[in-house]
Amino acid sequence: FWALVAAYFEDIPQSQTILELQSAIDSNVPVVVIDAAGPDPDSPSSIYRAQLSLITWSQWGVVACMSWFAVICFFILGSWEANLPVFGAAAANLRWSPFAAGNFIALGGITCFPFLLANLLAARSTEDRKLLAFGTTMGLTGLLIFLFILCTDKVNYGSLFACWWTIALGFNLATTVTLSLLSKRLPPDWNGRTSMIIQYSNFIGRSTGTIWGGSGVSVGMLNYVGLEIAMVGIGTILFTALWRDLKAKTG
Repeated sequence: FWALVAAYFEDIPQSQTILELQSAIDSNVPVVVIDAAGPDPDSPSSIYRAQLSLITWSQWGVVACMSWFAVICFFILGSWEANLPVFGAAAANLRWSPFAAGNFIALGGITCFPFLLANLLAARSTEDRKLLAFGTTMGLTGLLIFLFILCTDKVNYGSLFACWWTIALGFNLATTVTLSLLSKRLPPDWNGRTSMIIQYSNFIGRSTGTIWGGSGVSVGMLNYVGLEIAMVGIGTILFTALWRDLKAKTG
């Protein structure tokens, strides 16, 4: 992975943020110095307020959208990783041991890995918003299939694996573009804050998803998957409303 990153990754160029002004001393206009009390324009708080004023409402919408998708992707992935051992042990036709559940989770991950590597090449020529839409749609399809097999009582190894594989691949694909897309839609000065926003969203989703996954059997599996579908639905509304604002350069 790191060899591919070193070979193909290119960071965005830093824009010049300091404007050079012609010195008033070079002109023939007399310089008048006025001693006026006021906030220091070079103070951190003044710089922070100036940077905030440059962010438009549409960019704030993109921040909210990408933060929400970062939360739900890791929420669903974390909840499934925590829920599969519990659900597999409770299901009458599965009765998994912890070892069998771990192998099942690992099998889904290792079969997704080649497609995630292929995504590194596809991302160079595909818009981030399209990759996000594709991954979310694939993950939502897996959730809907799981809801169907729960309602029809057709849960078995093959059907559950199809759901897990689709969800794992779809939402893992979606997680690859949240930081990338947000950093392209905000000024370069916000790169540090952008990383923090997405990382905190990832952590919130992962920690709360693990709790939700562990309680899936207790609250009812229909309620469990229903909440996840509802969260994806909210993200779809945000995504659709901000489709034009999510357009960014490829690569």
